[in-house]
Amino acid sequence: MTLLSAHKLVRNIGRHTVLDGLSLTISEGDRVGLIGRNGAGKSTLIRCLNDVDPPDAGHIIRRKHLTVSVVEQVPNLNPDLTVGDAVLVGLKTHNQLSQELQRLETQMLSADSNELDELIQRQAELGETLERLGGRAFVHRADAILDALSAPPKDRLLGTLSLGEARRVALAVGLLPAADLLILDEPTNHLDIATIEWLENYLQSYQGGMLLVTHDRHFLDKVTNRIAELDRGELHLYQGAYTQFIQKKAEREAIAAKAETNRQRAIRDELEWVRRGPAARTTKSKSRLQRFEEMVQDTPKAALGEAKFRLPHPARMGKTILEIRQLSKAYGEKKLIQDLDLILTKGARIGIVGENGAGKSTLLKMILGEIQPDAGTIIHGINTQVVYADQGRTQINPEKTVIEEVAEGGDTVFIGEHPVQVQSFLEGLLFDATQQRAKIGTLSGGERTRVALAKQLKRSGNLLILDEPTNDLDLATLRVLEDALLVYPGCVLVVSHDRWFLDRVTTAVLAFQGQGKLILYEGGHADWRAHQASGSEPSPSTPLPKPSTSKTSAPSANRKRTRRTFKEQQEFEIAEANIEAKEAAIEELEMDLSSPDTIRSLGPNLATELQRLESMKVEVETLYTRWEELGELSPYGG
Repeated sequence: MTLLSAHKLVRNIGRHTVLDGLSLTISEGDRVGLIGRNGAGKSTLIRCLNDVDPPDAGHIIRRKHLTVSVVEQVPNLNPDLTVGDAVLVGLKTHNQLSQELQRLETQMLSADSNELDELIQRQAELGETLERLGGRAFVHRADAILDALSAPPKDRLLGTLSLGEARRVALAVGLLPAADLLILDEPTNHLDIATIEWLENYLQSYQGGMLLVTHDRHFLDKVTNRIAELDRGELHLYQGAYTQFIQKKAEREAIAAKAETNRQRAIRDELEWVRRGPAARTTKSKSRLQRFEEMVQDTPKAALGEAKFRLPHPARMGKTILEIRQLSKAYGEKKLIQDLDLILTKGARIGIVGENGAGKSTLLKMILGEIQPDAGTIIHGINTQVVYADQGRTQINPEKTVIEEVAEGGDTVFIGEHPVQVQSFLEGLLFDATQQRAKIGTLSGGERTRVALAKQLKRSGNLLILDEPTNDLDLATLRVLEDALLVYPGCVLVVSHDRWFLDRVTTAVLAFQGQGKLILYEGGHADWRAHQASGSEPSPSTPLPKPSTSKTSAPSANRKRTRRTFKEQQEFEIAEANIEAKEAAIEELEMDLSSPDTIRSLGPNLATELQRLESMKVEVETLYTRWEELGELSPYGG
């Protein structure tokens, strides 16, 4: 049965057409995943369908007595109410249905035969809705949903909640009515992975229709049975979940590309005929000329760019990047971290996972020096430079334009040794020239997240710390960010609930197990979950690394000296210059050996030169190790 049908909707915002004659039908059992780039108009479409922001043209037909429940991306809750008061919204609906059923029963006693059939049908509809709400067990169901979503206690004031807590309460309030049509805008944001998996299972058995705006690709795969992609005002519909969507979209684009090739070929053929200029334009030739003009004007929309984004070249990395020894942190009786040992090596990309409140952000803040541990030490390498992107995205000014905020008075970003204009850097994160000049306050939530990421990620560092970087990002930007991280030679620590992102990007998962226990497991999140489901302990090949006891990372038990000798001070002062000279020599030799002419001229001596290159690289590593060792000592005479 059709719940809602939208026909040829048009919505203009200023001079920009957001919805350009799109149509959508949602029936019972439909679980539609609405996707599209940030700013494409997904939230605008939701407001139109929910009759909050009517379209400029087109019409929407809703089933009679249709109940709709909407959970917005930013919770709209009365800050003066408690969590329990918010839940009463669902109880109010339940009580209204019960009262209306009682009125119907009274009317049926005095109704004639013509009225009775209609009253019986209405009674059945209301009874079915009430049963979906949980009947008399509604209060118990409400408590179960609040508990499953890890919502705050019922006596907490909504105005005191964090954004994540408020979203969980709003989600519970939205799920409780079990409406005919459920509309969820980014429901997985700020939920931990365990809660997302509960929500997936809950929605898989939902009886009504659903429209879900989400960029969580695992969630789309688990929950949806149709994908609706909003692209420059048009809606493209696909049967199946996200994995099927990827394949079918590629097929559609291939067909469109072939059709465009055929159109261009036909235009070239017709153009030859037009240029010949027939002496007399017959009716037939005029008709052919008109078809030619229509063919020329029927230009398809240009494909949106799949820009490439590269992170700035990391600063020089030494042997030690980050080392954590016997780290512990607790708040009262709650142990967050107990005796954590961890070493970051070059190229490590570690995903940090765990329940909300487990201590993930606390660990990051201790590494950043914002929170002091109860015990243990955190050692940054002498060359370690940290770039941090926070979860709140609070460091952007809504009154500035995108390029003003990101450029911060400069005009270039260094990718390797090459300066890149900030405009080009922003294009890599899918900001076109018009968007770069737009004020941040006018952007969508996802676009503001991209600005915040661009501002932080333009900095050169060798340790990226990212706290929930995927929240609100569209699929195109997610792929761009993932590709950049995969080729980034520095280290990454990332807190994320996006399982697809973790599986694609990370080399290991650091999982909070509760009671201060953490486990490091090599591989992505899917590997970790499979291991966890097996119930076995981590294998010997994937233990949590123990700190090195070598003199380069930890002082020897017999070594009491803390200052450099005079000779070591002299060695330390020239160490960096020596390293730079050696690296310049290596770069010059590598350039020589990349030339075909050089290779031919060397002949049998090529192997000797290659061996010399490797020896030079080993020498540089040795110099780095010695430099770091001396850097851990206080200056001579200081």
